[in-house]
Amino acid sequence: MWASTLRVVKAGREPDPYKPRGGMITLDPARGAQVMPERYRCEVQPVELVEDDGGGIRVHTRTSWRVITMPGCFIEGLRASDGVLVDGIDGVLEVVGEVGQWQHPTHGHSEFTVRRWQG
Repeated sequence: MWASTLRVVKAGREPDPYKPRGGMITLDPARGAQVMPERYRCEVQPVELVEDDGGGIRVHTRTSWRVITMPGCFIEGLRASDGVLVDGIDGVLEVVGEVGQWQHPTHGHSEFTVRRWQG
């Protein structure tokens, strides 16, 4: 247990020459998102795998995982607009919904769901 580590990816804005004050929000570090240096030990469990096919050919997949940090470890400042990099899982996973910060003297932890789309 607690075999995985993760790093937080703060969303950034991809520059848009036609919209200089805006741009698309991205979780891609190559396009402006910022990977935070701190690593957190956690447990990552699969929650959902959905495959959509069109005419017998897989069009895309959606996979979700539940992430629980070690007791006594909190990921402060993690928001639903952020992402995470989990060792052993390809790509940046988007945080889905609210991040739970469960306060307890000995078993407090952060808990949240992440998702990846492919295709």
